[in-house]
This record gives sequence, C-alpha cells and structure tokens, in this order.
Amino acid sequence: MALLRRLFTRRPRIALASVLPTVPTAPGGPPSTRQRQYLDDVPYLLPKDPLEDQRLNYQHHALYRTLSNHYLAPLAPERIRTILDVGTGTGIWAFEMQALFPHALVVGVDVSLQSLPQPVPPTCLFVRANVLEGLPFPDAQFSYTHQRLLVAAIPAQAWPGVVQELVRVTRPGGWIELLELSDGIQPAGPATRRLLDWFTGISRQLGFEMEVLRRLGELLQQAGCVDVT
Repeated sequence: MALLRRLFTRRPRIALASVLPTVPTAPGGPPSTRQRQYLDDVPYLLPKDPLEDQRLNYQHHALYRTLSNHYLAPLAPERIRTILDVGTGTGIWAFEMQALFPHALVVGVDVSLQSLPQPVPPTCLFVRANVLEGLPFPDAQFSYTHQRLLVAAIPAQAWPGVVQELVRVTRPGGWIELLELSDGIQPAGPATRRLLDWFTGISRQLGFEMEVLRRLGELLQQAGCVDVT
C-alpha cells in the first residue's frame, strides 16, 4: 500500500501547463475513450473533469475509512471558529467538517470551483484562489488550516512558500494539518519498483519531487510552528 504522510502542527502564539484541449464526446461513450479535461495556466498534473471528481470523492471516503476521522489534529470544538480547506476540490471534506463544527465558518479554496456540487450548499464559503500566488485572506484568520494530497499541484521549489502562506493565515495557537503521499509502496516488487522509478523520473522533469514531502515537518518548523507531529 502507498504510505500516507500526515502532519499536524500548532502555530506558536508569538505563523505544466500545456494541456489537452477540451473536446465534446458522444454521450454514453466509455470512460476510456473520452477526452480528459485539464486546467490551463496552473501546474496541476491531474485532470479536472467529472471522472476526476468521482475519484476525489472515492478517495475522500477511502481516507476516512483508513483514518477513522476527517482530521487528526487535537482540535477543541469550542475553540474552532474558522476552518480553511486549501485545494478543496469537490468540497466534500469542507461539507463534512461543517457538519462536525456547525458553529464554525468553513472556507474552501481552489484554483477552480467547477467541481463543486450545483447548486452549492450554503453551509460553506468557497473562494477561487491559487495558493501558489498567495491566499486572499488577512494574517491569522483561521483556527484550523487543512491541506491534503496536493503533491501533483505544488512544484517542489514552491513548497517552502506554500507552507509559509499556510502559517501566515493561521491564528497563533491554531493548527495546520497536511496529508500527502510518500513515494514508497510496501511491499514493492520489481515491477512496482520500476513503476515508481518511472513516476519519480517523470515528476522531476516536470518540477515535482515527492522527496520534498519528507521535509514538511522541517518546513513547518522553519516557518515558526511548534508541536510538529
């Protein structure tokens, strides 16, 4: 199985783009023959279309079954008033958290809001923004900041700045939680090892290095966080 790497940390109180064109497909055609849709002008390797939305929702439920919760940070419900979800995708995590924290304002951010259900339920607020260009929020705005599985969206060299931005918008005493994939699969046989080597080599050519994810704890500490777990 692929290893998940999840970190949560407390902020101290003193924190390609050449893409395939979108083309119409015949209704009811098999998924394997449909043209996938990608976002322009952002370094996001995965598609952005209904098939990807289905995968994201399935991934959400698989993570919940694996982790038995939607978060691991030691949140005190009475102190959580604002929650930020960076890379919200279909918004499914944000909706789940709003149900768990009904008195909190839950804000989801993504480079595209086309994956949200329509009409968008009024329980959460969604903002179109790119974390690589900075988040459109003032300092110390959120009690809890969450980001997961953006390894295919954030180039390796951008991770230090992204982490600093997450810390900036998190309140002193608040929590930041990151969940990312490692570049290892256990147990990995010869064929799996070749696949991982191929994937790692292609990713590096495109500016994405999963090795940087092993340094997330270090990057959080450098940005001023404490209690990094």
